[in-house]
Amino acid sequence: MSVNAVAAMHIGVDVGGTKIAAALYDSAFNLRHHTQVETPRDYAHFLSAMAHLVDELKKQAAPTSSAPILSAT
Repeated sequence: MSVNAVAAMHIGVDVGGTKIAAALYDSAFNLRHHTQVETPRDYAHFLSAMAHLVDELKKQAAPTSSAPILSAT
């Protein structure tokens, strides 16, 4: 993968009441990797789970250009 292709990778996170899903997309928004965990009930574990998911996806690609977080209201 070229440096430009790596720089165009994006991470998306979907926070739900039962699970947190995270995905890695290329510059054309093709899914490259995804992972998920159950949503922790306390704030400290929630932050840890979020960090773990993003770290796992970052291992699949070099630095990302964005990491939007979406949550249902």
